[in-house]
Amino acid sequence: MTVELTRGAIYNTPSFGGNTAPNGAFVSLVPALGKDSFVTMGGLTSDSSQPVLVVGGAVNLPGAPAHFVLNNNQISVTWAPAPGVTIEDQMDFLIAQISLTDDAEGLLRLFSSTDSGPPTIYHSPIYNGHIEFYPVPEPASGVLLLAALFGIANRRVNGR
Repeated sequence: MTVELTRGAIYNTPSFGGNTAPNGAFVSLVPALGKDSFVTMGGLTSDSSQPVLVVGGAVNLPGAPAHFVLNNNQISVTWAPAPGVTIEDQMDFLIAQISLTDDAEGLLRLFSSTDSGPPTIYHSPIYNGHIEFYPVPEPASGVLLLAALFGIANRRVNGR
């Protein structure tokens, strides 16, 4: 995953923030940790998520730094379940919390893969501190989608 901001900032608690979900007991002591940006495998705290292995930068995304980065205007990270952890198939599964200032603008890119399907790349604009996910289909699906859209547009133009 990469986040590259052209404006605004990414939030992480100075001196306390980490790259994975914080410990729930620490969030009780330092509530600002609950707003941190981090990667996870299922939960907002280490108590509710599976162990995570951060392996470096977002090497599957062109142009991303190969080393781990999490600062005020950029994130480049690759992570996975820790060795021995099995993640069950789920439809609603938290993989990251990204806290942005209200004026944040930029781009989030995510390369996501599982054992059960092909990888998906998401290109998501960030505008006014909000992120919207849009999957970019793999090439064959993209060609089919374009052909279908062309067919619909052609049909409307020809009045059929």
